Amino acid sequence: MKCKGRLWCGLKYCPLLARFKVVKGLKPKDSFEGSSVDVFIGRFNYPKIDVGIISVPDVESKNAEVFDNHFYWIEKRMQIPDVVSLRSNTMYNYDKGFVRKVRYGSIDELGLSKKPVYVNVELRHKPNIKLKSFTDLKPFGAKAKIKQLELQENPKIPKKVESLVNDEMKSEEMVLRLNKHYDEDYIRKVFSIGKTGKSINKRLVPTRWSITAVDDILGKHHTQNLRSFEIISNYELFFGALYGNYFLILLLPFPYSYELFEMISNKKPPVFQPEFTHDYELIFERKTYAKATAGGYYAARLAITEALKYRKKQAMALTLRIVTPEYVTPLGVWVVRNAVRRTMKNKIKEFNDIKEAKEFIFNFVKRNFFVDLAKIFNESKILSFVEKQKTIKDYL
Repeated sequence: MKCKGRLWCGLKYCPLLARFKVVKGLKPKDSFEGSSVDVFIGRFNYPKIDVGIISVPDVESKNAEVFDNHFYWIEKRMQIPDVVSLRSNTMYNYDKGFVRKVRYGSIDELGLSKKPVYVNVELRHKPNIKLKSFTDLKPFGAKAKIKQLELQENPKIPKKVESLVNDEMKSEEMVLRLNKHYDEDYIRKVFSIGKTGKSINKRLVPTRWSITAVDDILGKHHTQNLRSFEIISNYELFFGALYGNYFLILLLPFPYSYELFEMISNKKPPVFQPEFTHDYELIFERKTYAKATAGGYYAARLAITEALKYRKKQAMALTLRIVTPEYVTPLGVWVVRNAVRRTMKNKIKEFNDIKEAKEFIFNFVKRNFFVDLAKIFNESKILSFVEKQKTIKDYL
């Protein structure tokens, strides 16, 4: 397999070749010992769904965390080809199950474990090796049905978690209590394997749904706290990026509201007006699912409200997500969450009024991404609200 494009795409590497080389070197087996690094619950044919684990064959548990820990990938500044290479070595081992009944009870323990667990897996057939990538989930490298699953060591389940999962409390309350000690990725696993909520309601939750549910619960909790905080005094602009996902976030000195626009840019001329997706919540809490921007909406909102809660401030947040060709392989919605966290630590400018802020953002995006924001500015609910507001100064 040769690159016929000769990297005319402008990248320094070919993601397709990188993926092909990794997959080509894998030797599928119908049984193996290795480490379970995550659980994965499918969503198709609900309530009869795929239930399984993400495993790394031939890797001891003490060395396996790097294959699933995106906080480590960010800290070490790993590039997309490095992440793809790691995830190409993972495998989804699954069987059919019902949301209220799991054939392999050990999956519960693997989902509660804070660390990878060494397992012995027997498969019904040799795995189909093909890197699966998703916009909201981490990619994995192969897929095969489980015939038998045995744990070779004890899962590392925190005592706090063992205590909480046996308590009778609502899912929202348990998520908030877990969040005092653990990150959202671990909480998502506990949520997904049906260990939150009261006994009568406990059931497996598809991984995609659980990611959004946890982000939504935590984000709503933060917004409730924000409403009692002082409003910021100026217009503040933040800018940051992760894996080709660029964010411009304008905080406006008004009661908390949130709006997200997502668009794609080729990052080269000519300047154009992009197609975009758009969701928002203005002053009041959103009651319906954000269909247009989906999981990215809740992930970005969580990161923004975290930052405001830390500052004990509230503001309106106009959020622009610009996806560039650098993001050659989707890695999951965690990229959005952590890109926004990074962005909220990088304030690049302050403004005294909305006109000045809009003009700067318009020119900044046009110059750096060759995107014309005119239509987006016209569609913005936050900008429309702010520009129609009368202040005391208007009457003096």
